[in-house]
Amino acid sequence: MAFKEGEYKVAARLYGCAIDLAEVRKYAQVPLSPPSPLAHTCSLQEGSDQLKFYYSNRSASFCQLKRYDEARRDAQRAVELDESWHKAWYRKGIAEEGLEDYSAAERSFARGLDCAPRYCRTQRVVPRSRAVLDGRWVTRAEIRTSSERIKRSK
Repeated sequence: MAFKEGEYKVAARLYGCAIDLAEVRKYAQVPLSPPSPLAHTCSLQEGSDQLKFYYSNRSASFCQLKRYDEARRDAQRAVELDESWHKAWYRKGIAEEGLEDYSAAERSFARGLDCAPRYCRTQRVVPRSRAVLDGRWVTRAEIRTSSERIKRSK
């Protein structure tokens, strides 16, 4: 809910709580009893397999907050938990783009496409990373700079 409402700091904190609880249960091998108040908020589910979702979603929250180092770390953790999950690779690529590591982003997006060739989000961003690497992608800052130069020359 918090992420959908644009409350990215809250979402990141809640996913962090969900990660902590899932990690404890993973090692303790015990179900939560009574149910956690976060169960409804974070869709907390039994089993360590849910960790990939929590890490991936927290990565998305960090990207929205422009905290790309943390976003990449969480996406990498999601990849480590399930290398065949396309969304983890997508989130890793988005974080790498935010860090302006375009060659790593392209590799992550390519891995994501290998896992799910029809995932449309990844299909859209691969050409963008390739264009940056080829020098054909113009950033917003470059557009503003060009516009300012044109205005001054008139």
